[in-house]
Amino acid sequence: MIIGYIFTLAYMSLLLGLIISLFASRKMISKALARSVNRASIAAIMIIILFFIIFSVKFVNPTEQLYFDENIYQGIALNILHNGNALWCQYGTAYLNLPCQVNQIYHDPTEISFYLAMAFAIFGIGVPTAFGLELAVGAFSVFLVFLLSSLLFGKKAGIASAAVFALLPELFIWSRAEAVPNLIFMMFTILAFFAYVVYRKRKCSATLAFLLFALGIAVYTRIEAMLLIPLIILVSFADNLDLHHVIKGVMKMVDMNNKKNLVLISLFIILIIPQIYYVSYEAHRLDYGSGSVCGSNTTATFSMSNLKCNGVQNLKFFLGYYNSVSYYPAYFSPLTTAIAIIGFLLLVFYSGSKRGKYDAFMLGAWILIFHVFYDSFYAGSVTFGVDVRFMLIIYPAMAISAGFGIARISDILAKSRKKAISKPRAYAYWLVVASLIALFIIYPFVSALGTTTMPYSQMQQESAPLAAVNFIHANYRDVPANCLVFTFTPDIWYGLNRSASQVGYFNSQDSNFTKFESRFSCFVFDWGYWCNTQNFKNSTCQPDISQYNLTVIASENSIDGTLALYKLNNYKP
Repeated sequence: MIIGYIFTLAYMSLLLGLIISLFASRKMISKALARSVNRASIAAIMIIILFFIIFSVKFVNPTEQLYFDENIYQGIALNILHNGNALWCQYGTAYLNLPCQVNQIYHDPTEISFYLAMAFAIFGIGVPTAFGLELAVGAFSVFLVFLLSSLLFGKKAGIASAAVFALLPELFIWSRAEAVPNLIFMMFTILAFFAYVVYRKRKCSATLAFLLFALGIAVYTRIEAMLLIPLIILVSFADNLDLHHVIKGVMKMVDMNNKKNLVLISLFIILIIPQIYYVSYEAHRLDYGSGSVCGSNTTATFSMSNLKCNGVQNLKFFLGYYNSVSYYPAYFSPLTTAIAIIGFLLLVFYSGSKRGKYDAFMLGAWILIFHVFYDSFYAGSVTFGVDVRFMLIIYPAMAISAGFGIARISDILAKSRKKAISKPRAYAYWLVVASLIALFIIYPFVSALGTTTMPYSQMQQESAPLAAVNFIHANYRDVPANCLVFTFTPDIWYGLNRSASQVGYFNSQDSNFTKFESRFSCFVFDWGYWCNTQNFKNSTCQPDISQYNLTVIASENSIDGTLALYKLNNYKP
C-alpha cells in the first residue's frame, strides 16, 4: 500500500520544513521573546525541568498504559525505520529488517512512530528507548509551556505556568508510558500555538512558515488534531477582527499579496492532503466503536447524549472527584482548576493589557473545542479505561491560565506594597506570594504523590496485560531465532528480534504465506493475554493448536489463566 510511504514522506517533509523555518525565523523569535525571557527565567525553567525528569525517573514507575497500542506504535516505527512504510505490519521478520508480508492501515495516525523510528535509529531498538522518548516529550512540553506563557504574559507568568504544568500528576504518569500519541499531540499543539503567537507579534514569511510547519506536524498526530486548523483560523480571525471593516480584518491574517505566503500556504495544503484522506477514510470505516459508556441511550460514535453524560463525568474529574486509587490513572487537583479559573477571569476583566480578552479567547477556545469533542465521543469519559489521556491536550491551556493568575495576583499585591513601604507590608507580600505557590503549585503535587508513585501491584488495569508482556520479555530468548511466532501481539516480538505473524494467518493456505513460512524451521504459538479472554480462548486459540504435538517452551500461571509458549512440532507450511 503506497499510502504508508506517502505518510513517511509527509512526516519527513514537515519536520525538514519546521527545522528550516525555525532557522529562518530565529531572529524574529528572539526579538519576540526579548522582553519575556532572561537568564534568570531560563535558569528557573531549567531547574523545573530537571526536577521533573529526576522525579519521573526516580519515583514514577514506567509502564505501558494503553495495551497493546503502545506496542503497535513501536512495531510501526520498525516498519518506518527499515522499510520507510508507516503502516502496521501483521506478518514480518525480526526487527522488520525485510519488507513486511502484510501491511494494514492502523486506526490511529502513526506520526508518533516516525519519531520513535528516529529514536530507535539513534539510541537503539527497544522499550527503554520508547520510555526515554516519552519522557523527553513530557520535559520538552514543560519548556514549550514556559515559552508560550512567557511570550503571552511575561517572565513571572512563564515560570509559574511551567511550574503548575510540570507538577501535574497526569503529566508525570503519561510521560512514563511507552508510546502514547496523546502526549506528542499535546507537545506539538503547544508548539503550534507558540508559533502562532510569534507570527502574530512578528508577521513575515519566515514566521508564517514556522506556524504552518508546526501546525502541519501537529495535525498528523491524532485524528482530532485536524481541529487545530479551524481553531487557529478562529483565533487569528478574533485577533484581527475589525467590526467596521470585516474584509480588511480578515486580510490582516495573512498578506495574500506576498507570493512567498501563497507558496507556503499551498505547500501546507499539499502536505496535509494525506492526513485529510486518512481522516476521511477512518470516518467512513467507523472503526472507533459506538454507544455509550456512561448510561446514555445512544448507538452513535458522537452524540449529544454522550456530550451530556461524559461532560458531567469530565467536569467532576477537574473538580477532583476521581482522585482515588480505584480511578487510576485519573487524577486532577481542584485547586489547579480553581487557580486556572481565577486566572482566566483576571485575564478577561483585570489583565492590565488591551490584549487580555483576546488571549483569554485563545485559551478558552483551546479548552472548549477539545473538551466538547471528547465529551461527545462515546469513549470520551475520563473513567473509560485509560481515556483520561484525552484530557492531556487541555492541560497546557489550563496551566498557562493558572500561571497568569498567580503572576497577576502577585503583581497586584506588589503595587499595593509599593504604596506602603513598611516592613510588615513587605513581609505580608512575600507571605502571600509563598502561600500562592504552596497552595496552587506545591500542595497539588504533594497530595498526588500516592497516585504518581503508585506501585504496579495497585494499578488495577495493569495486572493481566502487564503479566503477559513481562512473560514474553522474560522468555523470548528461549525461542530460537529461526522460529516464526504466531501471536496476537507480533509487534512485541519484532522488537525482540523475532519473526512473528498475527494469529489470524495461522495455518493459512495462501501460497504467499506458505512460501514465506518455508524459510523457518521452527514454529511457536504464543498463548498470551488474548488467548485467556472469552472472545478468543475457545473460538481461536484452542482450535488452532489442538491438532498439533506441543512442546512447552515456557509457561506460568497468571491472574487470568495460563501464559505459555508452545513449539508446534508437526506444523508444516
